[in-house]
Amino acid sequence: MLHFILALLLTTGIPGTTPAVKSYQAMGPSMEPAIHQGDRLGVDTEYYQTNAFRRGDLVLFPVGEDKIYFKRIIALGGERVRVDGDDVYINGTKLDEPYLADGLKRAAELGSPYNVRDFVETVVPKGAVFVMGDNRSNSMDSRDAAVGFVPYASILGRVVTVQHTDQ
Repeated sequence: MLHFILALLLTTGIPGTTPAVKSYQAMGPSMEPAIHQGDRLGVDTEYYQTNAFRRGDLVLFPVGEDKIYFKRIIALGGERVRVDGDDVYINGTKLDEPYLADGLKRAAELGSPYNVRDFVETVVPKGAVFVMGDNRSNSMDSRDAAVGFVPYASILGRVVTVQHTDQ
């Protein structure tokens, strides 16, 4: 019952306050296996008004005039980022990404690399983040010119809940 009430409050807002959590639906496979197409995302649109951007956060941001993407923050402004095969390096140190464990295991079982798209070392501009989808070989993200680095001001909010649909 407590989980239901919490989900209801996150979806509708706490009575007497402005609801900061908005609902979005995941479209596409770029965040699999953690989030699948059709899953519902609760996004706190006011989170970054009082909290800092952090590596690992799932964020929503616009791409072009008619698309909204959600991806994981990998690197912050001022950091050097490099993608080499299945490994990501921040300032020369390999990034620990436990959220990729299932995908990496599945790729190993199939005898294929998890990521086939490398990214040469680059410094993330101040005031921006470098984002990637968890499904590294099937994600349009900061490695692509159409997305690039995402300015803090463009981020619409942080994913705070995920309601999985039946697969």
